[in-house]
Amino acid sequence: MSIDVKERILKTILDNKLIDRGDHIVTGLSGGPDSVCLFSVLMELREELGFTLEAVHVNHMFRPGLAEEDARYVQRLCDESGIVCRQYVYDCPSLAEESGRTLEETGRDVRYEAFDDAASASDGNVKIAVAQNAGDQCETMLFRLIRGTGPDGLAAMAYSRRSRKGYDIIRPLLDVRRTDIEAYCAEKNLHPRTDHTNSDREYTRNRIRLDLIPYIEENFSENFTDSLLRLSSILHRDREYLRNEAVKARKSIEKDGGVLADRLTELPYSLSSRIVMDIAAGAGLAEDMSMVHIRACLDIAEKGRTSIRTDLPGGYEAVVQYGVFRIRRKGKVPDEQGVVLKAVFDRDRLISEFGTDKVVVRTRKPGDYIRLAGGRKKIKKLFIDMKIPEELRDSIRLAAIGNEVLWVAGYRYSSEYRATDETSSTVEIEIIV
Repeated sequence: MSIDVKERILKTILDNKLIDRGDHIVTGLSGGPDSVCLFSVLMELREELGFTLEAVHVNHMFRPGLAEEDARYVQRLCDESGIVCRQYVYDCPSLAEESGRTLEETGRDVRYEAFDDAASASDGNVKIAVAQNAGDQCETMLFRLIRGTGPDGLAAMAYSRRSRKGYDIIRPLLDVRRTDIEAYCAEKNLHPRTDHTNSDREYTRNRIRLDLIPYIEENFSENFTDSLLRLSSILHRDREYLRNEAVKARKSIEKDGGVLADRLTELPYSLSSRIVMDIAAGAGLAEDMSMVHIRACLDIAEKGRTSIRTDLPGGYEAVVQYGVFRIRRKGKVPDEQGVVLKAVFDRDRLISEFGTDKVVVRTRKPGDYIRLAGGRKKIKKLFIDMKIPEELRDSIRLAAIGNEVLWVAGYRYSSEYRATDETSSTVEIEIIV
């Protein structure tokens, strides 16, 4: 069994290019079966793949006494393996109460905060390895299906994504089933810790894992988990293809900081909906856009009347003006001075990148550039691509640090520094235009 699990993890790493020679891997180590299995396999693969390893353990203070035993177990495991273990303690119950977020959400936030902190303290090309497995993937798919989602949501977790501070978060265990993980730990005599909150049916995900999936496998298909994993893999490939096609389609219909409304609605829904989501993300609305909001955006684009608009979450709106569809933050008109546009940035991300959070509002100057999803672009080239009239370009307000532009007011955000739901501290900029 151990050979099978190790080989499966190695195949996932190689197939998805998760680890490169010379990488430094920061792996989350809770002490449970999943993280202990991943830690053990990474220990065995270090020489073969040429990477270095350290562990991070987070005590969420959910289980007084037992949590401290988990921390001692993890420290002992790392000491025996000759691996550095960084220990973090967060009072999650108090943090959850202060923020109004659930314990589950708070625990996730502090975990990834600890991972980013450990990664920041390490040198070289650092990646963060987490231990979500095939069962977690299935639970995520069903959880999103129950709440309501589209094909991209059903694709669920990717093999890698970026952390809030820009580190690659990799999931080498995503193709391994929980039963195989438990068998591996037993065979290797690892004795992982058991978190009894995993059997608490108060949590929706636990009920999906403990009740829903076993019921379906017993009464409908014993291969249900495998079917879900195949579906996730197919949807991942489709999502990447359609995203690339949407990028190309958007470039062909861009105008004046938006897209041509009539051309947008002529596209297949699989492309037009993704273009709407991309425009929303570029304006700063990265979360909370549902299928209902996308449909409302496409409805006003189809009607095409000047000054038609629809409300979106988070104080945003979609608007069609002179045939151009845009998404923007709602403005208010104070004493006939103009419209107030607001941008919100991640303070920690700014300080990490620039060593300061002092954002300057100004007009363009030589050497200015902005980071977009496709890479760096000079502001001069951006204005040309957006077909902004030349006589307007010197009056457009920019939020910048040095020559890097974080926001072209009323037009585009940088892809790097927007605040998200995971942002703990923000910098807010208001510009009157």
